[in-house]
Amino acid sequence: MENLLDEPWRLGFIYVPGSVHPADIGQLVLTDNAITLEVPLHDLVGECQKWFRDRRIPRSILFVDGSNRIALSDFRFRQHVDQSHGKRRVVASSAVVAPRTASVFSTVNGLRSEVMGLAAWTGLPAVTAPKRGFDEKG
Repeated sequence: MENLLDEPWRLGFIYVPGSVHPADIGQLVLTDNAITLEVPLHDLVGECQKWFRDRRIPRSILFVDGSNRIALSDFRFRQHVDQSHGKRRVVASSAVVAPRTASVFSTVNGLRSEVMGLAAWTGLPAVTAPKRGFDEKG
């Protein structure tokens, strides 16, 4: 997948859904193989420090720098091979450039798909389905 961001790494703030204040600062590193969020260790006890200590991170977070807002989700902890540098790392399964108004990033707000030639092949017209709610059973 093509990296649509202009830099392979970025410095910025880390937010959790629903929070107006950053949880910490971090560095986002984008490569062909991984989307890694590096968080510096410091003497302050911050929200991100608790994530690494307890090995529990929210399902989705927002990384904000001067250029973009990037929604990150579904993390796994990465081996701490350079603890001497004072960093902890997590790898995100996905990164999406989010609109300025994004507040919840783990739910789908819309979906569009396109299959060339499907209508001609099936003889069926395009279908638009309204958004439906779910009952308590899903």
